[in-house]
Amino acid sequence: MKKATEIIIEKFPSLKEHVNAYENMFTRQQALDSLDDDIERTFIQLVWFFEDPDNNDFDLRNLYNKLENEWLIFALDVISFYFKTDTYLIQNPTESVIYLNDYVDQNGASRYLESKGLAFPQGKIATYILRGKFPKEDLLVAGKKFWKVSTIDKYASEQLEKEE
Repeated sequence: MKKATEIIIEKFPSLKEHVNAYENMFTRQQALDSLDDDIERTFIQLVWFFEDPDNNDFDLRNLYNKLENEWLIFALDVISFYFKTDTYLIQNPTESVIYLNDYVDQNGASRYLESKGLAFPQGKIATYILRGKFPKEDLLVAGKKFWKVSTIDKYASEQLEKEE
């Protein structure tokens, strides 16, 4: 099973039983008919492409017509992962995409923590960073630190627990 397939199965465990259904036209159609919605149907077709790209087409119009918001982002990310990891088509990737709305700088971290009811002005964050009491940055660009929103959210939850 391809690593990209495993990522999809992690999100949609019910698709695991249909991974090899593409091998027979009858079981392929049965699998498609048994799925709940267009999102699952799109992802199983993507799995079939990942597993046997020489014999399974994947129509990008499915992404355009059947997915939106987080599901579309997830599909695009897993497609990128597939070509970087499961194939030899991109041997030494030098380009990567960083979704800046997934990250915050020190100022953004301060605003986020304060929105959760925690008093964390930038100066306090700078001090905590120096003392090793703040999460290590997830991304460093030209010397500037960035954290995933999920990292700051987890930190906020930990701090709120300590206050209780």
